[in-house]
Amino acid sequence: MLLELNIKDFAIIDNLHLRLHRLFNVFTGETGAGKSIIIDAMSALLGGKIGVEVVRAGTDRATVEGDAASIVGDIADPALVEKLFERPVHRMFHLAGIVSGRAETDFALGKQVNLDATLALLERCREQAHRGGPVVRFVYSSSIAVFGTPLPERIDDTTQPLPTLSPVSRWRFFSTIAPSRR
Repeated sequence: MLLELNIKDFAIIDNLHLRLHRLFNVFTGETGAGKSIIIDAMSALLGGKIGVEVVRAGTDRATVEGDAASIVGDIADPALVEKLFERPVHRMFHLAGIVSGRAETDFALGKQVNLDATLALLERCREQAHRGGPVVRFVYSSSIAVFGTPLPERIDDTTQPLPTLSPVSRWRFFSTIAPSRR
């Protein structure tokens, strides 16, 4: 379980402080979707091998502090989704996505990850709330690209789009959800 994660001068991250819910948080996504930097930092925290390439350009060293545990698997696998929900989920950062070019080349994969797996996660979130568990705050990677920052507490049909970030900047949404204490 990860309660806090502090990352400084790691890859493209200047300074990031994540405060996560004490029960359970979920990060999903394919490698390179933005979460891979966070996962690499978590790996370093757990003693994984890292090279000097993770040190942010123009700095002398990268630091990662915190405690962590992880579940790794295919988000389209129903068994993984069930494992993710073994404990109540309070926040889900869903970064999984097959981007347009790849999804156009492999329609079945794009549909499996972008539509079917996302719908399965949303359904599981709905089931949790229906059974009396917490309502999951579900943040999809494109939510910030469409609605901007700060992200509204609730998004519905009347919420006006206010794009402020490009999809390339998806990783920055972490600082919107869990602001740094500087």
